[in-house]
This record gives sequence, structure tokens and C-alpha cells, in this order.
Amino acid sequence: MPRLLTALILTALLAVAGCHTFTESHDQHTVTAPLNDTFTVSLMSNPSTGYQWQLVEYNKKFVEPVGSPKYTPKGSSAGAPGTETFTFRGVAEGKTHIKFEYRRPWEKDVEPARTYDIIADVQ
Repeated sequence: MPRLLTALILTALLAVAGCHTFTESHDQHTVTAPLNDTFTVSLMSNPSTGYQWQLVEYNKKFVEPVGSPKYTPKGSSAGAPGTETFTFRGVAEGKTHIKFEYRRPWEKDVEPARTYDIIADVQ
């Protein structure tokens, strides 16, 4: 019972806080991002392959990254995939592309394995 209660409380807090999380399903879409609050972009990742998401474009006039990306594995086995989460804060009203590339950092002249691009409409 304590786990259920904790889960319900956390869900309620996130709803009150206006948590905005964007995922692969938002790729190539315009999303509404909160002004003067944070939002996250969570993308499937598997760093054991050498790949990682790299933030390659955003306009700092409208959004700013907050902290470092965080990786959360989906399982406890070695090499398990997971989610890489980036946090941003909306700092001014307006629209900006937020673009990521999924690549191995040392492969400079190679196309990214995947890309992710949203238009954040900060309101």
C-alpha cells in the first residue's frame, strides 16, 4: 500500500506542477512549452553501443538547457537500453527548433543514426 500511495502523490504533484515531457512521438511536431518553467525531452537511448543524443540546435533567446542530460536504464542487465532525458526552461515567449542527433561522438564525418526535431512554442 505505501508504494501505491507514493505513486499517487507523485502523479498528483506532477500534474499540479504542469510537467511537460516530450518523447519520440512528438518528433517533427510543434509543442507548447511553459514560459518560466521547465520541460523535458526524453528519448530512447543505449549508451552501451557508443551512441548518445547530442543537442545540436536551439535558440537561447527562448529556451535554455538546465543541468546535464540524465540516463535511466530500463533494466538491470548490462547493455540494457533506456531513456536519455534533457531538461529545458522556457525563458521568453516565441518559437524555436530544438534538434538532437543520435550519434557516436567520435564519428565526425558520419550521418547520425537518428535525429529528433521539435518546434517549442514557449507560452
